[in-house]
Amino acid sequence: MEPPSCSFCPGDIVREELERQVRVNWERPICSDNSGYWPTVQANRPSGDIFDVPGSYHIQYTLIDFANNVDKNCSFTITLKGNTLF
Repeated sequence: MEPPSCSFCPGDIVREELERQVRVNWERPICSDNSGYWPTVQANRPSGDIFDVPGSYHIQYTLIDFANNVDKNCSFTITLKGNTLF
């Protein structure tokens, strides 16, 4: 069996923020497996989580299929730049 894969993975996010903490949302990746079963999709941080500003965050998705094949090819970076008024 082949590992699962994603046909869509979110791109990098860069934002300038006025607040010290912000909620960041992104679209969930679209992933599948050749077995016909949906893979388990896990992320190190969920969409809608609160992030400190300024900061740079690596978001990593891990896919696991029914045969325990693993894929970690879906990842992106969130860069939050703080306003100079802080």
